[in-house]
Amino acid sequence: IGRISTAVPHDLGDPLLSTWILWWNAHHIPFVGTWWDGLSFFPGHGSLAFSDHRVGLTLIAGPIQWLGGSPVLAYNVTLLSSFALCALAAHALGWLVTRSHAAGAVSGLIFGFNPFRISHIAHLELLAVFWLPLAFAALHVYVRRFEVRWLVLFAVCWLLQGLSSGYYLFYSAPVIGLWAVWFARDRLWRGVAAVMLACAAVLIALLPALLGYKT
Repeated sequence: IGRISTAVPHDLGDPLLSTWILWWNAHHIPFVGTWWDGLSFFPGHGSLAFSDHRVGLTLIAGPIQWLGGSPVLAYNVTLLSSFALCALAAHALGWLVTRSHAAGAVSGLIFGFNPFRISHIAHLELLAVFWLPLAFAALHVYVRRFEVRWLVLFAVCWLLQGLSSGYYLFYSAPVIGLWAVWFARDRLWRGVAAVMLACAAVLIALLPALLGYKT
């Protein structure tokens, strides 16, 4: 922690890859033109698509660099904050479902600091999963009230999750489908169909990224 602006944890492989991707995203408009080329495999094109783009994490890493912080500092702050944000997001979901802060605290500790996360300490894109519990929390509120604003909040959270980690965009999609079938089964159109429509809107919004990877 005393070298938070000059050293990275674990090794000099994936952490430095994430560091320069966060730096690249903070200084280029994503998903257009030479942004896809990154800083590797010159003179080839599209090398950024060989990894997760992590654009959503610019919300954390970008301001640090724009205010003069080093790329390493931005990476470390993003890495450390992912643990706290995951724990807080899981606490929110746990409390919403159980109305118990004790259950929420247990959920937060498990989700934020479980062995899987520690074993992937070098893989920032696998640690940035704090938007997903909030997306499910929004869905739970939506099926209780059927207010469109909660469906919109779900879509925004899932979109930000997809922009932060492409892995979890695809991993969570079938889970969201199963969630809708189970929790919203009593309201086919306002429930299941509405959730699927929101998911489709998110995927459309992510088309620039998805088509870039396809190319």
